[in-house]
Order: sequence, then structure tokens, then C-alpha cells
Amino acid sequence: LDFDTMQSHTLLVEASDHGTPPKSSLCLVLIHLTDVNDNEPIFSPSDLFVNVPEDSDAMHFVTRLRASDADSGNNAQLNYKIPLRGNSEHFRIDPATGDIYGLTDQLDREAIDLYEMYIVAQDSGVPPLRTETKLTVMVTDHNDNIP
Repeated sequence: LDFDTMQSHTLLVEASDHGTPPKSSLCLVLIHLTDVNDNEPIFSPSDLFVNVPEDSDAMHFVTRLRASDADSGNNAQLNYKIPLRGNSEHFRIDPATGDIYGLTDQLDREAIDLYEMYIVAQDSGVPPLRTETKLTVMVTDHNDNIP
């Protein structure tokens, strides 16, 4: 039985004896399932590559990451985060929406032209299930250096 496929089932049960004449009775049984946290979140797409101009303002929108969870209720409520690895400190994620923002207006393509980070989506089930995806941010050039 899988709550994610069908939340309830109805059975018709018949009990009969071997008497003469045989007697029987029917009973309708309704089974309601409860959801368990058996599906981890899934990012779509699984890995993402975006371009950001080096002259972007602070708190500029970079991209939106989306994950889904086939469970229901709290088991499907997702929170997003960026673990502090590599050079991810230049970016922030809205934990509720998955929106990624650049924290600085000083992205310098000549210093760092590529940022790679992992984004985690975790559900609120017990126990919580999580998945991660890779986000690659390429800083595109702006004519900011004299020859």
C-alpha cells in the first residue's frame, strides 16, 4: 500500500459458516493510510549552469532552484540551503523559495570566473530526507580594465 498512489482503500468482506443452511454476513471495511516520509526531494533539472555579469549589483537575483517531493504534508515541505564549501560564501539562498542571490557587487571575472556550489533541499519529515544538486555560476566579462 502506498499513500502517495492511493490514500484509502475499500474492501468488501464476507464471512460465512458451514452450517445447514449456511449463513453469511457482509461488511464494508474502509482503510485510510497515513503518509510516511519515503520519498526524498528531487531537483529538476538535476544540475544547473548559469551566467552572471561581473558588474551585477549586490543582492542580484541569480537563479531559482526547484525541488519536488512526492510525499505530502510536512513530508513534502522543503527547505533549501547552501552548505559552506568552496567559494559559496558569495551567494545566499532563500530557504523557502530556492531563489539564489549574489551577495556582493564585486564579482570580478579576472579574479574568479567560476563558482561551483552544492544546493541542498531537505524535507520536513521525520526523519528528514535530503538531496543536493550542483550549481555552477560563470561570471561573464564586463569591459572594466583598460588595455
